[in-house]
Amino acid sequence: MPDVVVTTAAVAPSDREAYWHHVLADMFAPVALEGWTDAPDPGARLTGTRRGPVLLADLAATPHIHRRLTSQIHAADAAFCQVAVLTSGAARLDQDGRTAELGPGDLVVYENSRPFTWTFTRPWRACVLSIPSDTVRLSTRERTTMSARRLSGSDGLSGVVARFVRDATRHASDTSARDADNLLGQAADLAVTLLASESNSELPDARHRNTMTLVKDFIATHLRDPALTPEAIANEAHISTRQLHKLFEGEHHTVALYVRDLRLRLAHRELIDPANVSLSVATLAHRCGFGDISGFGRAFKAAYGVTPGEVHRPHVNGGHEPRAH
Repeated sequence: MPDVVVTTAAVAPSDREAYWHHVLADMFAPVALEGWTDAPDPGARLTGTRRGPVLLADLAATPHIHRRLTSQIHAADAAFCQVAVLTSGAARLDQDGRTAELGPGDLVVYENSRPFTWTFTRPWRACVLSIPSDTVRLSTRERTTMSARRLSGSDGLSGVVARFVRDATRHASDTSARDADNLLGQAADLAVTLLASESNSELPDARHRNTMTLVKDFIATHLRDPALTPEAIANEAHISTRQLHKLFEGEHHTVALYVRDLRLRLAHRELIDPANVSLSVATLAHRCGFGDISGFGRAFKAAYGVTPGEVHRPHVNGGHEPRAH
């Protein structure tokens, strides 16, 4: 079952607008409602599931307007990127000086950190995926470029994203809390890939930056694992090892050297840590992901000008850290 199931049907007609206003503010962000009473029997329903920072919601209502005003947006508010798929009815989204006219199956991307207006002209239903904006690696210019653009949910990459949002919403309650990070990563990947594809001339490096961020995050969290190879990293990022090596060409070194340098820094911190005085250099090297101890020693001396033992020994004896080159 979804985490939240709310409907105005159980609320007195005179209180329904205020109740729906509260539901939207609680699940998404405060908005101003307009035209609620224009429908003969106004009403709305929402089912929502949260997994970590990800929100998946299915909304349905009679025609009215959601308006996110500048006065409702504060710097301390959490910023979310939202992908909405209209499954029935008709709607219009305005943001950043653009208007997206949507029919059933269409999708659109927008953010709650800038003013927007949703106008629903007929009874409607929509699935909405909401993820933290900072997980979608786009610059400020790119964010304003991406919003309020109608995308087809029936074909191409936008069709894949639309199906993902609909299916994820439908099965959200089956997703465990421990799978939240995977869901967030998949959603952010799809969002950036979609935007980079749909606005290729305007978002030329968005996909590259997002992939590189994912790669570096994976390396950082698996640095101690001796099985952290270029092949394992490429598999995690869903790219080929050739693509992975090309990513690092812009970093002016290889992925293997990047991993080695991070491990050397980690090993240096471990060697000078007083808590490790009883551990051997070999043990600490293995703990930092190095399998070849002699190779570790050579690389460490090349980086710091001293051997690992010379670094570890003074700290074992209460001495001072040697200077790295």
